[in-house]
Amino acid sequence: MEKLIFLLETEAAQMDKKGFTLIELILVIGIIGVILAFAIPNVTTTLEKNKKDQMIADAKDMAEKAKNYILINGCKEKLILDVLDTNKEIKNSPYGGEYDRNGSYVMVNCKENKYYIFLTSKDDKGNSVTLSNNNNNNNKPIELSELNSNNKYNYIKVN
Repeated sequence: MEKLIFLLETEAAQMDKKGFTLIELILVIGIIGVILAFAIPNVTTTLEKNKKDQMIADAKDMAEKAKNYILINGCKEKLILDVLDTNKEIKNSPYGGEYDRNGSYVMVNCKENKYYIFLTSKDDKGNSVTLSNNNNNNNKPIELSELNSNNKYNYIKVN
């Protein structure tokens, strides 16, 4: 009987203890910190890759609109985004700003059936964002066949 009373008393004493000890809290916070240390860089890289992919998709969309324009209206050497996208379907840059509708264009080499795309916008901080064929600051257009076929041609520059 005394053992039963002792067990009931110790069980009652443990039920009065509520919450976590300081060691348990520090351990949980440490584990969460380690997980975040690995997760945040991966999330940042993934978000940046998604922005780049969206800009490349917009450039491909511009090229398709240029092909359609040429089928209807005949070949022109330079077609600006404002002419190609009259319905304003290509609106905002994934970097936060709007595309430069007069500064973004498709250059067309009608003889060789090649399309060169130059797409530029501003980001949410006012910096220039450009899809280019190299990482120099010469702002050359990129050929359609090179888009996304090899990463060395797909530089997104933020100046």
